[in-house]
Amino acid sequence: MRLSELLAICRREMAAVPDAAPGEAEILVSAVVGIPRSRLFLSAEADVGDAGERLSGLVARRAAGEPLQYVLG
Repeated sequence: MRLSELLAICRREMAAVPDAAPGEAEILVSAVVGIPRSRLFLSAEADVGDAGERLSGLVARRAAGEPLQYVLG
């Protein structure tokens, strides 16, 4: 899976979270793949391997109402 695809999926899922800020998807993806948020778009074609599985767990926690700071640890 490419980074751009992972980010698109995360944005779509985070759109359903009522209290999520617009940039939270980028913050979560950045944390999972270990790339600074400012470089996400420069690395859009990078392969992210199994990051989708790790990200889905974080998105589920955030969707359940857990604050972003707690999700990120």
